[in-house]
Amino acid sequence: LVRGPMDYLCLAGDIDQDFESINFHSNQMNHRQKKFQSLVNQFTKEMHEVSSKPSIRSEPMVQVMEVLCGPQSELTKQVNNMGYRPVRFGYQEGDVSTKEGRERLFTKIHACNPKHIWYSPTCGPWCAWSHLNESKSEASFQRIQGLRDENLYQLALGLVLYRHQVRRGCHMHWEQPAKSIMLRTPLLKEVIQGTQVTEFDMCRVGLMRDPDRKSVV
Repeated sequence: LVRGPMDYLCLAGDIDQDFESINFHSNQMNHRQKKFQSLVNQFTKEMHEVSSKPSIRSEPMVQVMEVLCGPQSELTKQVNNMGYRPVRFGYQEGDVSTKEGRERLFTKIHACNPKHIWYSPTCGPWCAWSHLNESKSEASFQRIQGLRDENLYQLALGLVLYRHQVRRGCHMHWEQPAKSIMLRTPLLKEVIQGTQVTEFDMCRVGLMRDPDRKSVV
């Protein structure tokens, strides 16, 4: 099926067209599926190579490891306040779009064996504003589709981390805004089916107080 400019303009912003030919029952792979699966295979191989290195020094197990977080992330602060051991792995610790950055991440994961991984991939290309903007014109539609392709590595990395945690009998948390369409992507079918959706009022984190203990939660 060959589409013309007006076809793309009419379909701009249609969630069903964002992942054309991708569905839970199709065996045919389009370009986005092929790229995604290639990245998953690559990252899985890299993680296995890191786990095979005898030089990894074990660290005390951490309760929560944040991945792709900011340097002052509230979750790590609150876990510290509760007396547990968290670890941050944000952009300052390594650029996971590069093999070197992913090697640092995988090494840290194997060293500290986190009970929980809290994963916060970039929401920009999948958020409500992007969904709205891609309906404005064909050029905008193509631009946002390109951004989603560029960010596929974060989805692939998330799936690899999810599988790692499942194998260990531990937990994986995937953070996205409520209106993000990322977790509606059939590429993440395995994650969607294996996790539960919970919605938090994140604007209040760190500002609420336990009425009994008077402590910040």
